[in-house]
Amino acid sequence: EFFRGLKHGRGVMTFGDGGHYEGDFRNDEMDGEGTYKFPGEKTYSGQWSVGAITGQGRMDFPDGSVYDGSYEMGKKSGYGVLLWPDGRSYRGQWLDGKQHGVGIGVDSDSMEVQGEWREGELVEDEDEPEEYAQ
Repeated sequence: EFFRGLKHGRGVMTFGDGGHYEGDFRNDEMDGEGTYKFPGEKTYSGQWSVGAITGQGRMDFPDGSVYDGSYEMGKKSGYGVLLWPDGRSYRGQWLDGKQHGVGIGVDSDSMEVQGEWREGELVEDEDEPEEYAQ
């Protein structure tokens, strides 16, 4: 749909790089709810704001990994869950696309670690005394 010559409302758009969007447009931008299939088979379904992935959504990656959670300007931010196909997972806080804040990581052997994460690294394991945290 168009309004005053701009994409506005529900629509479909295919990009020159092979990307494909189906969803809401507002003032010529992807804005609202929509699904974007990136070149390379990665797919995002969720909220958009002024052309950027912002809000709640789900990203399915080519390797079978899935992230379901909050985004800010295209990066994981806020609470979210990342599941890998080998059984690993992380659920907790994100900032600027990295684990950052309180979270729970599970490795492929189902060993769980809960603690504080900074820029993608575990800095304090809540199950160990603080002097043993790495």
